[in-house]
Amino acid sequence: VFVPQKSTQHVTVGSKASVTVPDYPNKTYDAEVARTNTVVDPQSGTMMVQIIINNQSGELLSGAYANVLLPLSSNSAMVTVPSSALIFNADGLSLAIVEVTDGETASVQIQPVEIARDLGRTVEIIQGIGEHQMIIANPPDGIQNGDRVRVVNSAKDS
Repeated sequence: VFVPQKSTQHVTVGSKASVTVPDYPNKTYDAEVARTNTVVDPQSGTMMVQIIINNQSGELLSGAYANVLLPLSSNSAMVTVPSSALIFNADGLSLAIVEVTDGETASVQIQPVEIARDLGRTVEIIQGIGEHQMIIANPPDGIQNGDRVRVVNSAKDS
């Protein structure tokens, strides 16, 4: 099975899959990921994943066409943020984290992040931000570490 590059991090050995074939449209076969390649094909942008199908009945023929449903595991440590919160610069992607120092005053900490999935208006961050950290939803150009900000509205308040 060939898996798109953006989904490869969610496919691991032991992941469950289900397989259907046109010859038996109402039957689903249980399968499991046995091996994943460590290289993405530069032409197709996919990674080969080997699955093992429970075919004790012998109904499935080698090389036959099949549909594979491979549910992508979701990392519970991921945090979803608005795409507008991302800061793009020469160092890569970052978020402006708000660190409250006393009641109303706060400072900015620019934190590099790693995106797991781009969902359009939002992105899932897999590394670089904690679940309860406050961010600036639409940071201005030129924002820097240590800039002072005032918290006027936060998701915690609503």
